[in-house]
Amino acid sequence: MTREGPGRIFRRIRQYSVAALVFGLAVGCSSDGRSDPPAGPPAGAPADLGALASKIGCAQITGKRNVRDLRQGTCRTPQGRYTMVTFGTDQNRDAWLTEATKWGGAYLIGSRFVVVGTPQSLGPLKEKVGGELKMGDAHH
Repeated sequence: MTREGPGRIFRRIRQYSVAALVFGLAVGCSSDGRSDPPAGPPAGAPADLGALASKIGCAQITGKRNVRDLRQGTCRTPQGRYTMVTFGTDQNRDAWLTEATKWGGAYLIGSRFVVVGTPQSLGPLKEKVGGELKMGDAHH
């Protein structure tokens, strides 16, 4: 058996913590296994990331990520840098927000989408795309 130094142990703990967070987000965005019929319409494809970017005024979306019920991309305009995330359902959006807001930040929350930016850049954006502005938890 190999002895590990404190640096390696902390790296492993960090790796396992990140893996647990990713797993928790994936589980939070998936079915809970119950066979009850859905209360609303069936989940659809995530809201259109390109349409959201166009409303914001983004010329190009970078850093695109596509997973089962989530689309993510970033863009920059003269007003600021934005991370846009779209979802197939508001329930999955809310599960994502529960985890994301723990890390602080400013969020513009709309139907099946979230835009992350600064409070100063998201305020005027609210008029273009709708939604409600929410601040994440403060870390000191």
